[in-house]
Amino acid sequence: MAQITPSNQAGPAKVYLPERLSILLHGFSDAGKTLFASGVNLATHKFGDSIPGVLFGDVDGGTSTLVAKGIVVERFPADPLQRLDSVDKLRELRQYAVSRLKEDPRSLWLIALDTLTRYQEESVDTLMRESKGDAMEQRDWGKVLTQLVRICKNLPDWGCNVIVTAHTMPLMDHLERIERLMPAFQGQFRDKVASYFDVVAYLRVMYNDEGYVSHRRLFLAPHRAFLARTRLGDLLPPFIDNPALPKLLDAYQTKRTELLRLIKERYPETEIVSTHGDVTEEAGNASQT
Repeated sequence: MAQITPSNQAGPAKVYLPERLSILLHGFSDAGKTLFASGVNLATHKFGDSIPGVLFGDVDGGTSTLVAKGIVVERFPADPLQRLDSVDKLRELRQYAVSRLKEDPRSLWLIALDTLTRYQEESVDTLMRESKGDAMEQRDWGKVLTQLVRICKNLPDWGCNVIVTAHTMPLMDHLERIERLMPAFQGQFRDKVASYFDVVAYLRVMYNDEGYVSHRRLFLAPHRAFLARTRLGDLLPPFIDNPALPKLLDAYQTKRTELLRLIKERYPETEIVSTHGDVTEEAGNASQT
């Protein structure tokens, strides 16, 4: 939601609402996570689709799924036989993306990391190999947690919409004290991860009365049966059938611009702050994806 600085501070109030979103998407296998994260429409994509402006960080081999459907995205690492499975490679991805956006801010509208679940597993395996042990020590879990938290906390600084995928498992939600479908992470990170994203979405397959797949549904609102949430209030709907990420982002930008315009009309002295801390002159100057 829009954040307004307290009125007792010197100068006019300042309002911030993210221009670019960080999204955590979880779902079971075959739910369509990789397809959605690539930017295609889950209902209308066709063989030969090319998605410009998407940088796809492949941790889990998901680009093979895209290639099998004839969908082409820019992959990182570029070598299809390599995976984004280390801190160094992730750092290279971020440096490449930031440098590219600095040269041409319109060159990328989306960065995808598919999947963070597998990235955590790779991190655990690496530490176990290095320690030559069969089990993780407490300090090793601390290293993994610190690494994952740093990744998620820094996503808003990447200068682009970012979507991170995760597998789903029925797990105990220690915050709500109930078991429900959660992003499949190990250790303390499971209870922390949702707080770092603007949107936590759950994607599932919907079936008709005959038991066949009818469509996919993206849930964005809180539900007892699964983890989903957004800090953007009514700017996003509670769910979307056959979702497409570009349409979701465009709809958000439209509502964001209108909300900031209304705030500016109601509070003329309010300053609209951009993602990088700059103050814009008009509420309608929000950057478009």
